[in-house]
Amino acid sequence: MDFPILENGERIGTLAVCREGLYTRFEAAIPARPGLQRLWLCGERSAACLGLLVPEGERLSLRRRLSRAELRSLPAPLRYAALAEPKPEARPPLPAEGDGRGFRRIRLFGAVYVVSGAQAGS
Repeated sequence: MDFPILENGERIGTLAVCREGLYTRFEAAIPARPGLQRLWLCGERSAACLGLLVPEGERLSLRRRLSRAELRSLPAPLRYAALAEPKPEARPPLPAEGDGRGFRRIRLFGAVYVVSGAQAGS
């Protein structure tokens, strides 16, 4: 299966993904360009860096084989690949405290969580 490699919304290369025995093989190629280039796999809700593209003649390429266990950490379903980490999509707003649904916000180690206002044993 082939996926586009995008830069600023423009297709600049192709990422080929195929099963190879117990592994899944990823092969990417783009025209050569200066500097270090990382390839990001982008799904609907997350992204993960697959690795660094390396010079190969007149192009940059990347070849990786991943096991099923390694694939679990990648975004699914895969939509495209990119040279820059995509900006996180806007998340839905947190419910307001006292919104009548029994939710409240708490801060734990710097992160904000929404929890049910119901007490244990009630």
